[in-house]
Amino acid sequence: MSRWRDWLAKVATNTQQQSRPADNAEGVTGVINKALSAAGLLKNAENRNHAAGSSRRTDSTEYKDNGKQFFWDRSGSAPHTLDYKVYLPTVVGVTAPSSMPLVVMLHGCTQDPDDFAIGTQMNALAEQHSFIVAYPQQPLGANTSKCWNWFRPEDQQRDKGEPRLIAQMVRDLIQRYSLDRDRIYVAGMSAGGAMAVILARTYPDVFAAAAVHSGLPYGSANNVVSALAVMKNATVASPRTHTRGGFSTPMIVFHGDGDATVNHANADALVRQVLVDWPSAQSLSIQSSARFSEGGRVCDRVIYQTPQGKIALDYWTIQGGGHLWAGGDPRGSHTDGTGPNASAHFWRFFDGHKPKN
Repeated sequence: MSRWRDWLAKVATNTQQQSRPADNAEGVTGVINKALSAAGLLKNAENRNHAAGSSRRTDSTEYKDNGKQFFWDRSGSAPHTLDYKVYLPTVVGVTAPSSMPLVVMLHGCTQDPDDFAIGTQMNALAEQHSFIVAYPQQPLGANTSKCWNWFRPEDQQRDKGEPRLIAQMVRDLIQRYSLDRDRIYVAGMSAGGAMAVILARTYPDVFAAAAVHSGLPYGSANNVVSALAVMKNATVASPRTHTRGGFSTPMIVFHGDGDATVNHANADALVRQVLVDWPSAQSLSIQSSARFSEGGRVCDRVIYQTPQGKIALDYWTIQGGGHLWAGGDPRGSHTDGTGPNASAHFWRFFDGHKPKN
């Protein structure tokens, strides 16, 4: 993920050096677009030909580990396709997966589904609690650092760009496995966390809850340069706000206050954004606020609830935590073995947001 930050800094520097308002008719936008085009980032997000520039395996061979199933699949139809890995708990081989929950996991920059699965150990939780996990892959052809393009306007809208591709993957999985439509969840790290926020905002009818680790507010950037600025310091950005009701998806937020890649101020900004944009009839209030130690790190936790007592926002600040998945497996990249187990807490939050029987 530091590679992504360095690349952003390089583009920003080149933009400043090459752009002169008085004699450059293209302006900053033209320079940025040229840089993005050269890097392969201006390809239509909806027009993915994974045969080129993708690190996906070309076969679809399943492999099993102690009866567990984790394999490649593809959603959509050409040219609007998305490759992903899906984990099916062993119970699927015994009984039909009808009415099982689905957790969508969005990796961070430079990562891939295998790395993210190992680092988060979400598959182990899926085996324990009987839910399906899907890991969409951002190919190199869409972003040279394999980041989800959360900073582009066309990828911040419903039925556009990357949100459309991910939502289509979910629909395909629901149809294929007869999943419980009321228990579809999304979680992400870094750029994946920012995309999880976008999906929570634009598809509240699809996702019952969202988990954001080291992410950013919705609409906080609209190009590479503004993305770099907001990553460094969220106070320089003006995250997009809307009329009441813009956010209605319950959310759990994890962020380390020592994060040098995505400043912790972004988590504060995201929480403020959700509070402002929540439906007026459901204005949130603090249920509890506490400081405690878990997994060897001190955490500050604030829980917000609706007037009916339903938890809508669960905000964790990890003291000294960096740009790393808390409680993660060291075999995966960008993980911190100390601190609260993010994966376990995310599933706990998800499982608490399901229709009452």
